[in-house]
Amino acid sequence: MVTDDRSDILLLNVGGRVFKVNTSVLRKHKYSRLARLFECRYSARSLEMLCDDVDSSETPVYYFDRDPDVFFWILQCYEKQVVYVPKSMCPIRFVEERSYWGLEDAALDCHFFERLSKAKTFIEEYEEKARIRSKALSFKHDHNTMSFRNMKGFDDIRHNAEKIRWTMWLVFNEPSSSVFGKLWAVVSVAVILISLATFVVGTLQDFQTRDENGLEIENDNIALVEKVCIIWFTMEYFLRLFAAEGKVVFIRQIMNIIDLVTIFPYYVQIYIANRSGGDHSLDSVSHLIQVFRVMRVMRVLRLGRHSSGLQVLGKTMLKSSTELALLGLYLCIGIIVLATAVQGLEPANFKNIGEALWWATITVTTVGYGDVYPETIPGKLVGTLAVFTGVLVIGVPTHPVISNFSHYYERAADIENAYERSLKRKKLLQSIAADIEENNKKNITCNSTESLI
Repeated sequence: MVTDDRSDILLLNVGGRVFKVNTSVLRKHKYSRLARLFECRYSARSLEMLCDDVDSSETPVYYFDRDPDVFFWILQCYEKQVVYVPKSMCPIRFVEERSYWGLEDAALDCHFFERLSKAKTFIEEYEEKARIRSKALSFKHDHNTMSFRNMKGFDDIRHNAEKIRWTMWLVFNEPSSSVFGKLWAVVSVAVILISLATFVVGTLQDFQTRDENGLEIENDNIALVEKVCIIWFTMEYFLRLFAAEGKVVFIRQIMNIIDLVTIFPYYVQIYIANRSGGDHSLDSVSHLIQVFRVMRVMRVLRLGRHSSGLQVLGKTMLKSSTELALLGLYLCIGIIVLATAVQGLEPANFKNIGEALWWATITVTTVGYGDVYPETIPGKLVGTLAVFTGVLVIGVPTHPVISNFSHYYERAADIENAYERSLKRKKLLQSIAADIEENNKKNITCNSTESLI
């Protein structure tokens, strides 16, 4: 970018490093900072706005207090059609510098924007985690601010209600902030496990009860435990709703939707039973009640609130939705084709496409119950093809799912480690500040003693 004609060169001092820029390349981005600097190089007022300082000698030097390493790649935006930013460079930092130099229209490689998206998500999750932890620490250590007032007026009542809400929020969202929070988390997990155990035990023959019509009804002891669990779940949901900062945001969160789905069927079941007058002999009522009982298994998803591993798994499934949809599409196509082929070749063993679909499904997924199988050589060849098809179809989209899981798991660990490091730095700075303040007090005391002497 250097030529012999000195008038065609801009000398830039960026962060203490000197760059020589050929002005001919600036035409590519005529609205960038350097292009405007070249156009307005004789206007002192414009130079004050475009650069930090200027050395108006025979060969002017323009000073910028910016990162010279990033500026090297900023210059590449003028020379190349597409700039490949190295992985070692922070994408957020590069975007900030690109915005400063006015090169928002510069073309960058697609992988850079992927790294930028991941970095922004990491920063957002880290800041949210730091915000919650900072609030927890401030609540734990600041006794004066969190003290309750004597209720003499409406402001005092609102202040105390806010402190109660804030205390409950910490108990629900940061169990490690207090002993009561840890106890609440343990009890909540225990109630979920008891509810799931009750659901399983209720299906055992010894715990099943039938009415005078011979229809299965819920055991009284099982029903009592179920009622206690539902009361706990309902109370916990509404307490969380009261303690939430934003009610609408709380209701729309996926974990809270799951909580509502696990609670709602129980009350619908009671409503249907009351409307039918307790008569479960009606087929529609009996079937509805059975469906709502089966929906209790959804309560296992409540454990995701207390398990970071399940949260990582949920994020992985959400991120891998495209790959999973592709897997489902491949399986559907393969199963339909194989079922049609085997039913056409062996109509005696597979009377209809429905039976053939069942066989193709368990064969492609390499389960193979053996309840139905082809007997002729062409049918066995189709079965062999089904096995190989299943292995290939299931194996192809697996790698992206594993990669996404590893990414989210590592990111969760990185966020936790980053917060712990920032907390240690904060404590170290506070310790250094305290030592400096103590030394200053000692010096003041010594000076006062010397002046008295």
